[in-house]
Amino acid sequence: MTKYITFILFAIFLLLQSCTNKTKDVDGTSALEKASLFTLLPESETNISFQNTLIEGLNANVLVYEYLYNGGGVATGDFNNDGL
Repeated sequence: MTKYITFILFAIFLLLQSCTNKTKDVDGTSALEKASLFTLLPESETNISFQNTLIEGLNANVLVYEYLYNGGGVATGDFNNDGL
């Protein structure tokens, strides 16, 4: 019985520790937004146009195929640091 009480108290302690006060700076950005390693660039600058258009139907819906909305995207990076 004491093991369960200890476990419950520990779980409550962890839940309370995970609560944070998410404050924003004067410019409206949080600390997590400032620590980003990537910058969103417009399509006109990158010349990459991609749209993941999904058309749902009888056999292509989230009830039949649960992974319908997973994965569909483009990722690019400057791996050799040449600026391109």
